[in-house]
Amino acid sequence: MEILSTFLGGLGLFFIGIKFIGGHLKSLSGRRFRRFVAASTHRPLSAAAVGVMAGGLTQSSNAVTFIAISLVTAGLTSLGQVAPLVAWSNVGTAGLVLLAAVDLRLVVYFLLGVVGIAFYFDVEQSPRWRHVAGALLGLGLLFLGLQLIKLAGAPLSELEWMRALVAFAAASDLLGLGLGLLIGVALQSSSTLAVIAVTLTDSGLLSLEQTVVLLLGGGLGSGVAVALMAVNLGGTARQLALFQVVVKGIGTILLLLLFWAERYADLPLLLHPLSGIIGDSAMQVALIFLVVQLAGAALVMPLQRPLLGVFAKLAPPAPEESLSRPRYLYEQALEDAATALDLAEREERQLLARL
Repeated sequence: MEILSTFLGGLGLFFIGIKFIGGHLKSLSGRRFRRFVAASTHRPLSAAAVGVMAGGLTQSSNAVTFIAISLVTAGLTSLGQVAPLVAWSNVGTAGLVLLAAVDLRLVVYFLLGVVGIAFYFDVEQSPRWRHVAGALLGLGLLFLGLQLIKLAGAPLSELEWMRALVAFAAASDLLGLGLGLLIGVALQSSSTLAVIAVTLTDSGLLSLEQTVVLLLGGGLGSGVAVALMAVNLGGTARQLALFQVVVKGIGTILLLLLFWAERYADLPLLLHPLSGIIGDSAMQVALIFLVVQLAGAALVMPLQRPLLGVFAKLAPPAPEESLSRPRYLYEQALEDAATALDLAEREERQLLARL
């Protein structure tokens, strides 16, 4: 009972940490951040670089997708310009997975100590540092939870019922993929599942092959979650969501085919080359997750224009979408207050005329 309680406690701290990080970092991505993102989309390389950074900061490619949708809707950028941003944001989410594969116990304890002192002296009450302190607290809780999961994982793997459960899940790749898909849909995040999978592999609870199958199933589940989200969207928003589905799906399917070719045709295409470079199974899983994200972005970007053309036919922009865009307002006008006021007045007149 103590082992299971430790495992569940670690899992709870992990999810609390994820929520803290996501919530506070999203609050930090305010107006200045959006202006910076909009400015970066004028060149594909800078858009891709900022996409990686935004994915790492928000730890959610879906959140980056919604930021991109808001930028396009506001007329600050175009659909084609934000596509690299959305595609490469998936790569940024691999940062946390790579950190989870490293032993950070001393760093975590030090981080929690510093954040605890900051909270004692009410640093989190400051508008300037509130979200930074909250995000760091979330990071500390997340990795503390992972340490508890690792601590309980080894003795948990010795229990007879756990061995039977793992053996049942390993009996079929389709079963492992299905389980990963369901978890990916429920969590709406393949990176969250990947962090947990890395920890379970490091503790010996899952084998490397079992973890890879679960991880790839989670990638498919994350794509399904975005597809379900796209059902309630329309126009440009649905086009970007469908583009994200393709990015997530194509990388996962490619790695799944490589995994099966290695497993059933004895072709050294995935795990064998990695094991020759890195012996740590947890780091191998983290690198596989990174390769999935890189493959999806790299393969889809050359097909960006035809894909967006197909999605434009599947989800054409509604008339309300173009009418809702400001005609006279733009960010640069804020540098001159008098001009900004004049433009705002013209925008109001246009709106009143329509009403």
